[in-house]
Amino acid sequence: MAQRTGRPPGLTPDGPKIRQLRVEAGLTTAQVAERICFTPQTVRHSEMGRRVSDVFVSRIAKVLGVSMSDISNWPRSDDTGSEPEPKALAS
Repeated sequence: MAQRTGRPPGLTPDGPKIRQLRVEAGLTTAQVAERICFTPQTVRHSEMGRRVSDVFVSRIAKVLGVSMSDISNWPRSDDTGSEPEPKALAS
């Protein structure tokens, strides 16, 4: 049985950088949210540095034209902004 750490799963985004890239692209939070199939509230939360899913980071990175590691604590330096591979199920 896994222990709970009290910390939600996900990545910590670089909120100010996400906001800067979004503004430079001339996009509103609602426009970004529509393009990545998340709510505007989730986009705003990412811009405040709240934890978000790796799928969220992948999608927003693609829309903003950057890599996942450019806008979050994504550990890989070779990412291409594509959605991460699904984890293999344990046998």
